[in-house]
Amino acid sequence: DLVTSVGNFFGNPENIDGLCIFQGILAEAGALTSILWVTAISLSIWLVISRETPPTQEDTMRWLKYMHIIIWSIIAFCTILPLTTNSYGPAGGWCWLKGGKVADNVWRFVLFYIPLWICVIFMSFVYCRVWSKLSATANNSKQSEAFLENEDEESMSEAAGDRRASEDIPRKDNSSKSTTLQRMKYYPMI
Repeated sequence: DLVTSVGNFFGNPENIDGLCIFQGILAEAGALTSILWVTAISLSIWLVISRETPPTQEDTMRWLKYMHIIIWSIIAFCTILPLTTNSYGPAGGWCWLKGGKVADNVWRFVLFYIPLWICVIFMSFVYCRVWSKLSATANNSKQSEAFLENEDEESMSEAAGDRRASEDIPRKDNSSKSTTLQRMKYYPMI
């Protein structure tokens, strides 16, 4: 977003070719940067949640290194490609990929709209999987806690020899887990 914002400071420099091309490059690079890093965050969440054991710091550093290499390589490649067909220029209100030639429109779809929708579909898939995994974990946790509480109540009742002893046992509060899960389901909409 910062890269796109810097490009927007130039206003609409369509009469200055070099500045317009520079703004178009910043607009393309900024948009791709935002899309790809949000997708990388989704992938990171999926990698953490789908593992049996928590990732080590070495794992996360390795993932981050690969994400940087892959994302910045894609951005550089996709930003340079429109230069080969002179496709950066006035795009109606700002400079980006012109829409005057077939090549310009092909670049818009190939370098922006198609990657955007692929990332949106991937993130939707990931968040559905994460939500179902968290829900299943919460349900299993509730069932386990209920089973253990039931066992504790029975053993305390037998030890006390009185059924009323089970009424004095404090109940565990699971509302924070439920609240966290409820908040997580809204994260993709932010």
